[in-house]
Amino acid sequence: MQKFKLGTATAAFQCEGHLETDGRGKCIWDDVLLNDKSIAKYNPEPASDFYKSFDVDIKLAKEYGIEVFRLSIAWSRIFPTDASTVNKKAVEQYHKMFKAMIEKGIIPNVTLHHFDSPQWFVEKGDFLSKENIDDFLVFAEFCFKEFSEIKYWSTLNEINAYSGQKNISAALPPYFRLEYGHFFKQQYNMVLAHAKTVNLFKKLKIDGEIGVPCSVSPMAPLDENNPDDVLASDRANAVSNWSFVEPITTGGYSQETLKLINSVLKNYDFIFEPQEKDLKEIHQAAKNLDWVGINYYFTTFVTKADADFDFTINSTGEKGKSKFNVPWLWKTAIRPDLKYTHWDWAIYPEGLGHVVKWISEKFNCKLPIHITENGYGDLEDMTKTPFIKDYDRIQYIQDHFDVIQKLIDEGEKIEHYYLWSHMDMFSWTNGYNKRYGLFYVDFETQKRYEKLSAYWWLEKSKQDRLDEKVDLKELEKKLGK
Repeated sequence: MQKFKLGTATAAFQCEGHLETDGRGKCIWDDVLLNDKSIAKYNPEPASDFYKSFDVDIKLAKEYGIEVFRLSIAWSRIFPTDASTVNKKAVEQYHKMFKAMIEKGIIPNVTLHHFDSPQWFVEKGDFLSKENIDDFLVFAEFCFKEFSEIKYWSTLNEINAYSGQKNISAALPPYFRLEYGHFFKQQYNMVLAHAKTVNLFKKLKIDGEIGVPCSVSPMAPLDENNPDDVLASDRANAVSNWSFVEPITTGGYSQETLKLINSVLKNYDFIFEPQEKDLKEIHQAAKNLDWVGINYYFTTFVTKADADFDFTINSTGEKGKSKFNVPWLWKTAIRPDLKYTHWDWAIYPEGLGHVVKWISEKFNCKLPIHITENGYGDLEDMTKTPFIKDYDRIQYIQDHFDVIQKLIDEGEKIEHYYLWSHMDMFSWTNGYNKRYGLFYVDFETQKRYEKLSAYWWLEKSKQDRLDEKVDLKELEKKLGK
């Protein structure tokens, strides 16, 4: 596929395990999850044992046609106690990890922050405090200089989602619910941290490219002909998507977006006003950015909220549990003509096309695009089905591949695709209940097993176009499974 590369993705805390190995310090999740048996049979130790057993997954990547591999460096491993004390053992281990990939011809794409602020940084206020950005820049500069073998860097994964976990969905300390004032303050600081990191990267003349993975889930009107639904959609998109994608791609905030944001924030006695000094940094970063990452899983359909407050998050895979009806915001709705995952995520590949067009047309950003995450989570158990025939995952990926190929044919510069995830991993609020991987992980033995999707992926890697199909019946016949 020439310039277009197929890859898979992971995240340090979700796959590494070894939470006390080589002098690792705690991160924001440790005390929250390690003793919480309510979310899973296991805690984040051992996860997928990737910190020590990375060679197993890299070997599988090579065998199954994976060209690029997204992973993150755990900040709390490199700087376990503060912003200045470097942990050399962890540094050496990451060098080994990267070397193993590069020797097999697999290109690493390394994320600096993937939902895992060190505990010492959290105790200083995390990214809710603008003063703390300098600590992150120390970490970023160290990594850029130390790991010169890396040619693709990502700044902060899903800026909006990390801010939302802390301030809207109450999944992380300080466990706020629907506190959009705090959400915007932290998100803005993280956009600024991203901008300063990009500008630092260019100032240091690092050999490589830098981008940012943006979680973009369109909030579409349930009825496009209903003005109330359209307004609810615009407000929801401005708050949930445009508020960070716009400054990252354009270097600023339009008056339209600010007006929509502040129509929500007035309910919190808070007005969002970006500072001129920050905007200069953000504007420069938009010019310095090498590519834009899109993490896309689903589209949410919204309508005008009614008076009955209802806010429930589905973290168990029990269909129909998700509810969002906030009178001063909007209400989510189900489209009966669409399929939904166990976690109430609408399967709507067209939404990925809408996101790409937002970037290239709405925000007039002509940078290359990486689909940094896309994938299908499911409930899977090898004790019940020895060979996982994940037809739904295959169909999900192929449907999104069809959209991507169409976009490429239309002239969109989409260069990388990273499936979430490479192997099954620990999920932040689902434990080991929600599996995304091409490779099934037995978390008792740490043994990997190929799912049908892994064999399908290998066939896809040999094709010239993403919209070519693989005959699954013939594939299964060939495998004898």
